[in-house]
Amino acid sequence: VGHIQAEKLSLRLATLPIAAVYASPMKRTVKTAEILAGPLNLKVNSCPFCEPLDSFLYLLAYPHDWIPNRLST
Repeated sequence: VGHIQAEKLSLRLATLPIAAVYASPMKRTVKTAEILAGPLNLKVNSCPFCEPLDSFLYLLAYPHDWIPNRLST
């Protein structure tokens, strides 16, 4: 059931300006993140500091060029 919900959500998220997807290393969280990132043509970035959390998924809805500029400062 969870993967079906994620697939439906991925279609809605595909219309938003999401620039990055981060997930904790837990298998089920990574799998969900991969489903959500697919229609966005994004890869899932690992978020190792989130590992103590049961599950963690973070979507950045910023212009695509905003993130590299912020990471370099």
